[in-house]
Amino acid sequence: MSWTDGRAPIINGSGGTEVFAEILSSTCITPQKATCLGATPAVGARVVDEEGYPVPAGKQGYLVFTVPQPAQTRGFWKNRQRYLDTYFPLGEHMWWQGDMVMVDEEGYWFHHGRADDVIKVSGRRTGPGELEDVVNQYPGVLEAAAIGVPHAVRGEEIALFIVQKPGESIDASDLKRHVTNALGKPYEPAEIHVVADLPKTRTQKIMRRLIKQRYLGEALGDTSSLMNPGALEGLPKRHAVDQ
Repeated sequence: MSWTDGRAPIINGSGGTEVFAEILSSTCITPQKATCLGATPAVGARVVDEEGYPVPAGKQGYLVFTVPQPAQTRGFWKNRQRYLDTYFPLGEHMWWQGDMVMVDEEGYWFHHGRADDVIKVSGRRTGPGELEDVVNQYPGVLEAAAIGVPHAVRGEEIALFIVQKPGESIDASDLKRHVTNALGKPYEPAEIHVVADLPKTRTQKIMRRLIKQRYLGEALGDTSSLMNPGALEGLPKRHAVDQ
C-alpha cells in the first residue's frame, strides 16, 4: 500500500484522554494482520481477566497498563477514592483502561470494544463490535448497533438496531441466520429494529449506552457530546410485556 496510488493506511488505536495518548496502535511501517494493533512501548500493556490475572493467547480480556505515564491523571477533584475505584479496581499496579482486547498466538493485538458494553448471553461474553462487524457484512445494512437487554433465563439477549442503505430492505429472519452462521446459535439476535439513525458523538462513535437507556426506558445520561441528539427520539422503547 502506498500514498502515490491513491490509497492510504487506516490507523487504529486505543488509548485514553486520562493518560497521555495511545496504549495500542496500528502502524503503516511494517506488515500486519488486518485490523490488528501493536502495543505502545514503555506502557506495559497487558490483557487480564476480571481478577487481574493474565489470559492465554487467543482469549479476550481487559486492557490494562502497568507502567506509570508522565501525563497520567493523579485523581479526581476532591474525590481520590472514586478515582481509585474507576481506574485501579485491580490494585494500584494496574491502570484499568476499559477496553476488551485479545492477543493472538503470534502476538498481534485486536480490539473488541468497551468492557462496559460487553454482552453476556447464557454465560458467554462478547463485545458488541464483533456482532456489529458480522451484521454490517449483511447486504442492505448501512450501520448497526448491538446491545444486551435483560432476559429472565439467559441473563441478557441481543437487540440490534439497524440503519438500512437507501432503497434496501432487511429480511430479519435471514439476518438472524446470517449472524448465527457466523457466530453460533447463542448469538442469534432476539430483536431487530430498523431505525433512521443512530446517536453518535462528533467523532462518529455510536453511543450504545444511550441506545440501551432509551430502549429500556431508563433516564438518559449525559447527551451533550451527541452530534445528532434527534436520533434518540427515533429509537423504539421496549414494551413491558417483552421484559
